[in-house]
Amino acid sequence: MNYYVDMPIYDYLTDLYMRFRDKCERKNNLCELKNLSFEGGSIPDYSKEIISLLYCLRYHFGYAFEYEEMYRSIMHEFKDADSLSVLSVGSGNGIDLWSLFHATDRMNINEIVYTGIDCVDWIDRFDINSPNSARYYNCELSDADNIIDNLDGLDILIFPKSISELTSDDLRALANRIANITDKVYVLTSVRKNGYNRSSDISKIKELCTRFEKHGFRITIGKTEECLEWQRDVGIRAERYDYEYPQEALEYLLNLHIHCCEYDEDDVKCAEYCPQTIIRSPILKTNTICCSIVQLARE
Repeated sequence: MNYYVDMPIYDYLTDLYMRFRDKCERKNNLCELKNLSFEGGSIPDYSKEIISLLYCLRYHFGYAFEYEEMYRSIMHEFKDADSLSVLSVGSGNGIDLWSLFHATDRMNINEIVYTGIDCVDWIDRFDINSPNSARYYNCELSDADNIIDNLDGLDILIFPKSISELTSDDLRALANRIANITDKVYVLTSVRKNGYNRSSDISKIKELCTRFEKHGFRITIGKTEECLEWQRDVGIRAERYDYEYPQEALEYLLNLHIHCCEYDEDDVKCAEYCPQTIIRSPILKTNTICCSIVQLARE
């Protein structure tokens, strides 16, 4: 299903919730939803619609806000630009395209050219009206050389919660291809905030920048070891009035286990373990935001 970037986040999440609830009501049990976990570096199976819907309901409210603020922080650099080219690596369903569209609101950019690459073939995707364009490619980054080579320049390279999944070979290939199509690019990375994961993500940003340096680039804005975090630990709604999470969806997710026909308060095994693994509150606050923003330019 295609969602368009001009729709409010509330409407998007409400539609996801209605679809998700319908699927839950049609299932014998909800045990497979416990597989939406990142423990041990595991990657959920987003090709399953019910899993992808739950993932988006849990994370996209917070991610959309973080990505929009990342884009907004550099939009002054493009105030006179006629067009804007963005490559999203690990784009998922394109929630960062939604964020980009809202970050460019009231700007005179005539054309947004968005390219998303993801190894998962997502069931839902964000689209954008002409003359803008959004193209998604379902492939490994190692198979994306021709895709990148055919880009008509590049202004922004974004990793939306995805840089942790890239190998050294991926980073080298990215720098090699992008160096052939642009002399200046912003690299935006949404970084995992907690200790070890944060260090791992930052090390990959440093490695990518080092790869660019071999092509004559240097960092002109920002520092690889620095991450931007939100100064206030508050609800996203308090920061942006146009961000509203549907209350009915929130209540459903916070009580998800009771909607499973296998759940029984007298069944100790299910009642004790299932709520701990299946219940996750959506990201509603600014305290998870952690991102890196650097500009690379050829000397």
